[in-house]
This record gives sequence, C-alpha cells and structure tokens, in this order.
Amino acid sequence: MIAIATIAIAIVCGRITYDRKKIFGEIMSSPVIKNDLDPLETAEWIEAFNDVTVLDGRERAHFLLEKMTEADQLVYGDYHTVVTTPYVNSIPVDKQPR
Repeated sequence: MIAIATIAIAIVCGRITYDRKKIFGEIMSSPVIKNDLDPLETAEWIEAFNDVTVLDGRERAHFLLEKMTEADQLVYGDYHTVVTTPYVNSIPVDKQPR
C-alpha cells in the first residue's frame, strides 16, 4: 500500500494536482493489483478516490467504498470484503492439542 507520505498532493488555485508518476507508478507496480485490464481506468478511479479523500475526508471516502461494496453484494451476492484482525492465540500452549 502507499503510505500517505508518498502521496504528493498540492492544492493550487482550488484544483488538486498529484505527482501522478509517483502515485500511479507505485500503485500500478503493486503486487496487490493482478491482471489489470485497464490501468488507465484504475488510475482514474484512484485519482477520484484521492480527490474525495482530500476534499471531503476519509470518512466520506470510506462511506463511498462501503456503498459500492453493498451495491455489488445486492446484485451478485458473492462479494466479501477482506477483514483482517490481529491474530491472538487464546489457548495457552500447555492446553493445545498435541
């Protein structure tokens, strides 16, 4: 993932501009994205997401992601978001099966 520090954003005359080579170069070379059929469209979606984040805040951006996920779930019913929680083994070693 891209750290916030690597996103070069400048607000100039009310228009948001990005160091696109830096941002999209890192995103497009990320191992998370596999077989991107349309890298330009992906870059446009990411740019739009970044615009919303900067202009309206992360809460709004996350709300929109949630709504897109819900819309897909309603139509297709098979989309599941990735949930990650820290793994904590609650069973002491001496109580674990052998």
